[in-house]
Amino acid sequence: MNTSEPPPSKPHKGSYDDTTGTGAKAPDSQGKVLNDMPGPTKSKCVVVGDRSDVRSGSLAMGNFANARKAFRAAKNVYEAPPSSFYVIPKSVNGTRVVVTAKNVSGKVDPVTVKSTQVEEAAQWKYFPVELQLTASGTWQFEVEVNKTHGCFVAKF
Repeated sequence: MNTSEPPPSKPHKGSYDDTTGTGAKAPDSQGKVLNDMPGPTKSKCVVVGDRSDVRSGSLAMGNFANARKAFRAAKNVYEAPPSSFYVIPKSVNGTRVVVTAKNVSGKVDPVTVKSTQVEEAAQWKYFPVELQLTASGTWQFEVEVNKTHGCFVAKF
């Protein structure tokens, strides 16, 4: 009886497998991950609601659920940790993200973060972003990766 394992099969054309020993190359676009997220394919302001990850055009942003939970767990806004997010662009060639968070009340100054830090989760590339929100309420997040724009509205 032969107990040896069969050799790993090659992934089908167009797929990506990040396990060792495969020869598939990373996808040229991250459209597949964006297609699996709620939100419009055209860039416009999207109300996040209770969702964690949302798409706005050629960008997605998240994890709003975790960021809200951490923000609300603080005794007050001064003790709240920075809100951690990630931005997933459709293009894998994105080199810089700019996120501007504006409290819709207009009573506090906007918060802007710029970053060139790119991370990977499996085959997907994303920008990690941390914003120190300075008040509770509704925030509008305007996001730009290279010349691609998205907009997200969430309550904190």
